Amino acid sequence: MPVNRKGFSSLYIIMILSSLAFLILVLIEGASGFALRSRAEGICMLAGESILSEYQRSLWGRYGIFAMRASNERLTALADFYIEGNLAVEGDNILRMTKVSCRADSQEYPGLDGEQFAVQIRQAAAFLAAEDLLFDAQSESICSDVREALTWSEARRSTAEEEIRHTEEGPSDSGSPDGSGEEEQAEEVAAMRSLLKRYREADEPRENGNVRQKALPCDGAADGLPTRLLGIPSQKMLLSSSVLPHPFALPENEYILAKCSYATCLLESCALDLEAEYVLFGLPSDSENEQEVRNSLFWLRSALNLSHIYADSGKKAQVSALAASVLTLIPLPVAEFIVAGIWAAVEARNDVELLFDGEVVPFVKTAADWASGLDGALSRDAVPRGAREPSSGIGTYKDYLRLLLLMVPADRKRARLMDVMQLNIAGPEGDPFNFRAYAYGFTLEASFDKRMRLPGYWAGHSRKGSVRQEHVYR
Repeated sequence: MPVNRKGFSSLYIIMILSSLAFLILVLIEGASGFALRSRAEGICMLAGESILSEYQRSLWGRYGIFAMRASNERLTALADFYIEGNLAVEGDNILRMTKVSCRADSQEYPGLDGEQFAVQIRQAAAFLAAEDLLFDAQSESICSDVREALTWSEARRSTAEEEIRHTEEGPSDSGSPDGSGEEEQAEEVAAMRSLLKRYREADEPRENGNVRQKALPCDGAADGLPTRLLGIPSQKMLLSSSVLPHPFALPENEYILAKCSYATCLLESCALDLEAEYVLFGLPSDSENEQEVRNSLFWLRSALNLSHIYADSGKKAQVSALAASVLTLIPLPVAEFIVAGIWAAVEARNDVELLFDGEVVPFVKTAADWASGLDGALSRDAVPRGAREPSSGIGTYKDYLRLLLLMVPADRKRARLMDVMQLNIAGPEGDPFNFRAYAYGFTLEASFDKRMRLPGYWAGHSRKGSVRQEHVYR
């Protein structure tokens, strides 16, 4: 029986062509899947960027800090709106997909997160003048000198304090058995007590007579400040050998001094006049913060001045001579410390006033920078003012704030800076603002599906895919 070879060939060709057609459809379906995933990522990226564009403009304009409202419901609604708007654009049926779900969450980027806040601070600080940010050899030397002066002064003070207290309670009777020399001893005791009293008076910082009007709000607005929400306490003393300056926070500190008002550079439209001082201490009023700055500057300058007196051979000789002649009932090293402490404190009080007047007080003084005399220091605090030519241009009030800011723990400094921003943005700008209700970014998750178009799949069968993106200002 003859075989119909044409029929077999036709069947073979049909099978081959069907396989090829199916393979082509599979490739088209796979390619469309990749294309749709790329389109889905692009749509989510556009939606995320659109949401980021609705940031807090007052905060950005004044401080260069990006933040947006952190309501997840609002963010999800916006993401849904933008995604649906992009999906509505007509395209080829093969590249058409539908949104299944969408969710935006800002939980990972809360506005009260100090670390994420600090990242933006450092980014903003990078645009400041380079000469303000460089920590050169001279600045390193100043930090080293301050560290040594604080440590040395505290050690000397603790050593001398016990002997001083013992002497104040009552000097030992060193008169002769027959009673001769009692009058001379009484005079020595009187002179010694007078000098010890002067030491105690000179060693205490003075109350600030200036009364500043601005303070934190007394109503419930203060309860929403970041420091209250994060449990950041105020403080009243920065200087201690256990809290020594280090140069690692310079960009953040430079940003604070560039954006915040302080005693010698008052800015307008500020809830507080002494904002940088508030960052230092966190006390509720300008007057209280100014007093603590004055106290800290007084103790700092006293330690540096004391170090200068001991290092200057001429001043050290004057101190030794006076101590040996007046404080004969006290060991000479302690007597020298008392006299030098009085002199250093009187000079420090004058230094503080010069700094608040906008003058330069070099961190490490030379003989030419010294303003007071020993004889005058023993009787009064006032130091004659005259024309001065500082030996160094480094030593303005702003420079001392730079140094003090290095001694503030990073978490306290950042939270108080948030306070300052929140008070200024929520007040004069008229736009309610609270860091707790804002975020620095969000996570966007969206799911999509497309209908399968391969032979053998029912019409309702679909392929699903999802996209997860993080949207943060950079």
